[in-house]
Amino acid sequence: MLSGIPEVIDTDRTRLRRPRAADAAQVHANWTSDPDVTRFLPWRRHETVAMAASYLESLGVKWEEGSAHAWMITLPPSDDPVGLGLVRFRGEEAEIGYSLARSCWGRGLITEVAGALLREAFSVPSVTHVIAVLDTENTASARVAEKIGMRQVSTFTDLPHPNISDVPRPCFRYVIDRAADRAMR
Repeated sequence: MLSGIPEVIDTDRTRLRRPRAADAAQVHANWTSDPDVTRFLPWRRHETVAMAASYLESLGVKWEEGSAHAWMITLPPSDDPVGLGLVRFRGEEAEIGYSLARSCWGRGLITEVAGALLREAFSVPSVTHVIAVLDTENTASARVAEKIGMRQVSTFTDLPHPNISDVPRPCFRYVIDRAADRAMR
């Protein structure tokens, strides 16, 4: 388990907090059941609240193991979850991921959240670089990655996006290293 990873992160307009089992119904209603939101995600759209509950439970296990940390995105003063930010740790590498309810799109919120995820990833001393893996058609998420200083470094085709196809799809790998991140601040 990684020490020092906060359970709550505040940005200018959002609060990221650790998921709770009680979030399942809102998580399902707000984004994990939405085909547009889940289109490029590496897991199947949640057809039931039980699927969302199982997902939240798996995130809790990963948090305790220290392999990944996920936060619900909320818009204070409301504590209702409208999205998710995630940092997955693998030695010197961390991977960020994010999803947001369609009702919140177009306001720059996910760029703000992605910047906070990047800062949390680099708060772990062993992390030398942070990546994001994005479907080549996911132009909105690619713009977010670029806005926080990441650059596209490669393309590969071994990641399925089951909401589009059972066949692995082409993905871009975006990366930023610690020095480049420092230079942007």
